Amino acid sequence: MSDSIPTTREIAQACGCNSSTVSRALSNSPLISEATRTRILKVAKKMGWRPNPIVSAYVAHRRASSKQQYQATLAYIVDNEILGKKNGITYREIHFHGAQEHAKQLGFKLEVFRLSEVENNTKRLGQLIKSRGIPGIIIPDPKMLNFLAQAQFDWNSFSFATSGYHYHSLPLNRSVVYWPHGIRLMVEQIREYGYRNIAFIISEDFDRLTDFVLSSTFYHYQIHPQAGEKYNSFIIPSSIKDPEKRIADWLIKQRPDAVISTHATWKAIHDLGWKVPGDIAFASPHWSPEWPQIAGLNQDWQTLGANAVELIANQINTNIRGLPKTPKVLVSNGFWVDGDSTPKRTAISSPE
Repeated sequence: MSDSIPTTREIAQACGCNSSTVSRALSNSPLISEATRTRILKVAKKMGWRPNPIVSAYVAHRRASSKQQYQATLAYIVDNEILGKKNGITYREIHFHGAQEHAKQLGFKLEVFRLSEVENNTKRLGQLIKSRGIPGIIIPDPKMLNFLAQAQFDWNSFSFATSGYHYHSLPLNRSVVYWPHGIRLMVEQIREYGYRNIAFIISEDFDRLTDFVLSSTFYHYQIHPQAGEKYNSFIIPSSIKDPEKRIADWLIKQRPDAVISTHATWKAIHDLGWKVPGDIAFASPHWSPEWPQIAGLNQDWQTLGANAVELIANQINTNIRGLPKTPKVLVSNGFWVDGDSTPKRTAISSPE
């Protein structure tokens, strides 16, 4: 194989097709079939062709600075959800709108595919998407992704992306919130509001899922408290059958004035008969517009949706299909949202 990069004409001669077809294949145009693209790419790479990063950057600049022309349709797989409401308030609807808007900016169309419409036949779903000439798939739901990971699905013909952290072994590119920043932001905000005895409660399963970055970030405050401050954490063992009871016992013993946690702790607090925020302030790392009275971290699902499309577009534009050997993780920061569950306290006087 020569060290020189083959020309489009040389690749066309080797493939037995014209130069325009080769050009479309190398630029990942939807105007040719997947089989033709794959065949030409195989020959081109064997001849020494590689994507030119300068040309790719120029093309990306042209696409960003000009009115986008339709490139291709991307699939957005869900179970049986109805998405597309203009004022949707669930995190999934917000994620979908973020993905849809960014796809439009890049020249893609986003189309929802429901597994229920093919009677949960994952093989048939893959065949349907492939027959439509769709090159990329976003799988936003963890339950759906876990189901597909254990089922018969075509993981070789498409570019994939997901969002968040999931219980599966599939090496998918994903967009995620940057949890170290998120936990630090929550602690700093609660401190600023005047709370000095802050607790952190999370399940062992979710902490492990995120590579323990949640508990380790909070642990920094636990071992380096400022004067007059106290921090305690409780990692709920996965073996516990009645987590609310264990959480309640722990809360009684520690008596924090604020807690960062999720639904199980919220339930434990109410089982104790405590009032939020009268007896204890509460902030959730999974803030949702469905519960605006609860303060916490907005993971910015709109940006996570847009970033999932960005990951798909990058794969498509560089002719990458299938599961990557080394998945890419595109991180973004969440932001604090006020709520009645964590009100500001009367300012604490600084020591003289």
